[in-house]
Amino acid sequence: MIDTLFILGPFLAGVRESFVDYLYPPMKEYSSPITHELIHWKPVVADTDGYFRISVDTQNLKLLNEEHGLAGVNLLFYVKGVIRVDTPGVYLVRGRHVGSLKMGGKRYALNYYGDYEGLVPLNGKDTVLFAVGGLGGVRPFKIDVRKAPDTPFVYTEDVTLPDLLRGEAFNGYVGITVANPTLKPAKVRINGRSYNLEPLSFLKVPVKIHVKAPRKGDSVKVRFYFNGRPLYIKLAVKGTDAPYVKRTYLSSVDSSVQYYAVKFPVKFNPRKRYGLVLSLHGAAVKAENRCRNHKPRKKEIVVCPTNRRRWGFDWEDWGRVDALEVLEEVQRNFKVDRKRIFLMGTSMGGHGVWHLCTSYPSVWKACMPAAAWLSIDLYIPTHLQRYRLFGKTEFVELQERLYQQVRTTQLFKNLLNVPVVILQGGKDDNVPPFHARLASDLLSRLGATFRLVWRADKGHWWDGSLDDPDLWKWAYRLKVKRKERYFYTYDLSVSDSAYGVKLLEVKSPFYRAGFVIRRRRGKLFITTENVRALVIPGYRGKVIIDGDTLKYDGEVLVKYRRWRKMRRYVYRRPVLIRDVFMRPFVFVYSTSEPWARDVAVFYANAWWSYANGRAPVLPDTAITERWVKSNGLNVVIVGARAKLPSFLSNPYSRARENAVEVVPLTYDRLLLTYKVSDTSLVPLLYSLVPSSIRSVRAMPSWVGLRKDARMYGIHALEGGLKSRAGIWPARR
Repeated sequence: MIDTLFILGPFLAGVRESFVDYLYPPMKEYSSPITHELIHWKPVVADTDGYFRISVDTQNLKLLNEEHGLAGVNLLFYVKGVIRVDTPGVYLVRGRHVGSLKMGGKRYALNYYGDYEGLVPLNGKDTVLFAVGGLGGVRPFKIDVRKAPDTPFVYTEDVTLPDLLRGEAFNGYVGITVANPTLKPAKVRINGRSYNLEPLSFLKVPVKIHVKAPRKGDSVKVRFYFNGRPLYIKLAVKGTDAPYVKRTYLSSVDSSVQYYAVKFPVKFNPRKRYGLVLSLHGAAVKAENRCRNHKPRKKEIVVCPTNRRRWGFDWEDWGRVDALEVLEEVQRNFKVDRKRIFLMGTSMGGHGVWHLCTSYPSVWKACMPAAAWLSIDLYIPTHLQRYRLFGKTEFVELQERLYQQVRTTQLFKNLLNVPVVILQGGKDDNVPPFHARLASDLLSRLGATFRLVWRADKGHWWDGSLDDPDLWKWAYRLKVKRKERYFYTYDLSVSDSAYGVKLLEVKSPFYRAGFVIRRRRGKLFITTENVRALVIPGYRGKVIIDGDTLKYDGEVLVKYRRWRKMRRYVYRRPVLIRDVFMRPFVFVYSTSEPWARDVAVFYANAWWSYANGRAPVLPDTAITERWVKSNGLNVVIVGARAKLPSFLSNPYSRARENAVEVVPLTYDRLLLTYKVSDTSLVPLLYSLVPSSIRSVRAMPSWVGLRKDARMYGIHALEGGLKSRAGIWPARR
């Protein structure tokens, strides 16, 4: 238990800023722009409910808010103290508004939102250090501990289960989380399959099940075996008239089990073809609760993906991929009219609508953002981040380019062919109505087809908003009459196709690229911008591209001085650090460096906690040449002295030291190295976890680490782009 802690602050923190440590460099006394007084460690006592509450000068915060907006009241405090326990051992620790603990020179991952626990060894004597903060002051924070089992166990607080439809023969997956609470590696078996668990680690694994749902009754038990012992999970059995039905699928990202929720139409007929509503939830909202708030529709199936977790990734990066995977999964399993797919979302989900409809404009019948912010730096200004205070560098400018795909207003031209209906409450105190008005102004000036449905007396959310009659009236009625089709993108790895045209390569990566296309008299007219190579897979006939006339028969069109046709083309695209985590991967740590395993386990636990993901961890001694070549995984190596088979050791030896770098292995496989020989740089690695950089900005192909990043943020880093090759048509 904890009854007294010590706090140091407040510090003014940059919004979603990585790398910066406000205790660096170490000082006897600290200062802050929040207060004119020097900052010292002060005691804070828990309230009767176990929460710690830090008082702040609200009048001063009000003035800062007026001067800088939300960015001026993003406060951070450091907290230290001793967690007292009766018996030394490994404990399950739940942090509420605490993202990780530092203790004894090591760092342990927790879930900031308190949804899941972390495994931490406690002896009742070690001092823990962590940071707490938030917009508008500091949220109450709390740490709860309970003794972990002595041996590996199934963590029942996080299982991903489908609901069964009455009478169906279900053949699919459940997600089961297992944990190793010991200080030694362990192996566990689930249904006869073996999994390696590093000390203090969690691993969520897919388990295939076959079950026949009864026509009567509300649940059915399914048995699986854990280390030879039978365990049971209970699956709900529902009809198509239920408030929601959860379904699961196996993600191509990391072979993890994800779920989505479905609201079936009134009097659902599985033989009938329906429209589809892809509905994106806001922050902290679960997919099933979003689905529950929809009324059953007559003409459409409502489907709510998860963003991987209820907070997720702002529907960017892996959240975006989750939405697209669910869209494909539903179209495989139900009869869906592809010409009647609607996209809608609220708050963070509304931002997801802006992001997905500007990135994939040819998919949607209409898009409906509600109480939506346009981009994070418009929602929460970032002008107080350290790198902005100290000026731009080449690395900072590259970071700005990498972020452009989610600055949705920069792609508003893509909405010239998509009807947009914006829903906004005039009394919204969460997302300022300014975002809806700004979007309306820009769309109007571009000549887009849209409507703003304004509810002057409503706030951020209100019952019935998902079924607002005017929202749906305009979603059905609005039609785009424009014959030209517009498509632009900044990032081909996010979006490279629309209206039957696929961009293979651009001249200048991460600058705007795209085309305007029009069919006329049996010919295809294309005007391009910053495009080097493209294909038109479903078209045969005459193409006039940038004034060049070609008879097209499925070739690759490549721009030299003029456009030329090529039967096969090797194209090049940039590869980013995040790309490594876009397909199944494994963490491999160097057994020669004690810190490497701790960092690898932290990464894997954070990926599980924030991405509902699967991230195996192995020592370098377990890696063989045959294993590497046969499994097809991307490989993430943590450490500078890893012992590896030749397939990996050659590219690993060429990777930069004291840097994080992507190295292409084959056309479709990547190696990522966290190759740090200077151990003073290890703390910076915790800012390069896929979960901690979520929704902020992508990292380039390599990042050179510098200790001064703890002071200056990304201003102190260096980095650059590398590319990998692809071939069209793909080799069979």
